[in-house]
Amino acid sequence: SFDDGFPNLFINNAHDIRGQHVAFLASFSSPAVIFEQLSVIYALPRLFVASFSLVLPFFPTGSFERMEEEGDVATAFTLARILSNIPISRGGPTSLVTYDIHALQ
Repeated sequence: SFDDGFPNLFINNAHDIRGQHVAFLASFSSPAVIFEQLSVIYALPRLFVASFSLVLPFFPTGSFERMEEEGDVATAFTLARILSNIPISRGGPTSLVTYDIHALQ
């Protein structure tokens, strides 16, 4: 970490993934880890990977979120917008795999 507390991130052997099909298993289990992982997620497609897949087993912000009154902020929408703007890899847009999105049945 830097002195201000922000993560100092480095992808070891980044040249080895050039031209490879890359998958990143994310865990957004707490707000404290989301920024660090998003930073890596945004960096990987820029390393000239053949394709990039993001596996997010659990979409955390959709669990208890309800838009009940004016002024409520839809954090699930915000996170979805962030994920939809992941840079495009050489193989095209990122594939996002989510297993438990907490949608109403």
